Amino acid sequence: YSKCKEDIQMNNIKAKMQQRINQILVHSCIYYEYDMNIVDDSTYDRWGNELVELIKKYPQYLKELEFGMEFTHYVEMPSGFNLPYRHPDIMRKAQYLLKLRGLL
Repeated sequence: YSKCKEDIQMNNIKAKMQQRINQILVHSCIYYEYDMNIVDDSTYDRWGNELVELIKKYPQYLKELEFGMEFTHYVEMPSGFNLPYRHPDIMRKAQYLLKLRGLL
C-alpha cells in the first residue's frame, strides 16, 4: 500500500510539472510569437514560480517529461524567451487557444 501511495504521489507531481511546462510553453508562444496575452501576468508568474519550486524539489523528473530537459535552467532564469515555444505542437496549441477566443 505504501509503495502504491508513493507511486500515485510521484505521478501527481510529474503530471503537475508537465501541466506547468505546457502552460508556460503555450503562453510564451502566444506572448512572443503573436504579441498577445490571454492570461494575466500574475497567473503566468504563479505557474512559473510553482514550476521552479517543483524543479528544485524534483529535478530528476525533468528527463521524463516532454520538453522537461529544456527547463533545466528555468530555475536560474524563469523566462519563456529561451524555451522551445516555436515547436509545431506548441504552436498548434497556441493557435487553437487564440482561435477559441476569436483572436486569430
